[in-house]
Amino acid sequence: MSVYSVTATRRFLRGAKKLHPNTAEATHQAILKIAENPFVGDRKKADLADFYVVKFQALDVEYLIAYSIDELNLKVQLAAIGAHENFYRNLKRN
Repeated sequence: MSVYSVTATRRFLRGAKKLHPNTAEATHQAILKIAENPFVGDRKKADLADFYVVKFQALDVEYLIAYSIDELNLKVQLAAIGAHENFYRNLKRN
């Protein structure tokens, strides 16, 4: 059990709402993995240095979840979710 609490931005919730219903279980498992160990994702560099990204497969499509970690307050904030296409470009728009 993780000591980190997990919250989601409106952007993440909008993106999750647009996903196919059959991706729900894979998404849930990816979020549980993040909650269990927030440092499991790949730390991004340069413009996206505040974010970590976890990749997961659902319906033969690779999806990504971007999140940030607040170590001081033990919080993880899910920032964005989506397919790989244009994911990083859209994340930069934050």
